Amino acid sequence: MNKIREFWSWFFNNCDKFGKNFSNDELLKELDKKVLLLGNGELDWEIGPGKIKENALVISPNGNHELLPFTKEIIDNAKERENWEYYYAIPPKNWKLIFYFETNVKTKIRVDASKWQYILLKYEDNSFDIIIKVIDLPKLSQDDKLSIDEILLIGILGEELRLEYIEEIKIVNKFKISDLKNASSIQTLSDHFNQLLL
Repeated sequence: MNKIREFWSWFFNNCDKFGKNFSNDELLKELDKKVLLLGNGELDWEIGPGKIKENALVISPNGNHELLPFTKEIIDNAKERENWEYYYAIPPKNWKLIFYFETNVKTKIRVDASKWQYILLKYEDNSFDIIIKVIDLPKLSQDDKLSIDEILLIGILGEELRLEYIEEIKIVNKFKISDLKNASSIQTLSDHFNQLLL
């Protein structure tokens, strides 16, 4: 709890100094150190424009479901600030499913997932597996493909839903003929997923 108080004390004393478009690199490096100390190197963070307020800070469990209660505790201890909003996991994005990704061999590629398809498999415990059919991706390692699909799913569903409900991600270049009837456009995934959770 002392670590959390110390973090927020530092943040509130400095959050108006990040500069226009968050250009204060020195302060951003300091924020990175503070978050690393806060979570013993296990947490991640994002800073940028907010959805409702001017700015947003995300303290992310960094893909670790077990750390969600801790990031919730951190955010629960934040004080209201007029121009800041806070998230304990990466929220869904309002986007066109297009992003840039740096591969394991340090090549930067443009990913357009807007025409991809998926199949959701729901189980009795309310967990899901997802099969994603990728289109127009260059030849990549399996790790790169999984990283790209993680970015995509978190962008569509948000990090919390992805960690809470999706067990396995499978990447394919084409679906089995028998599965085609269950395939849907990736652009419908958020609505479909939320309907299944009702």
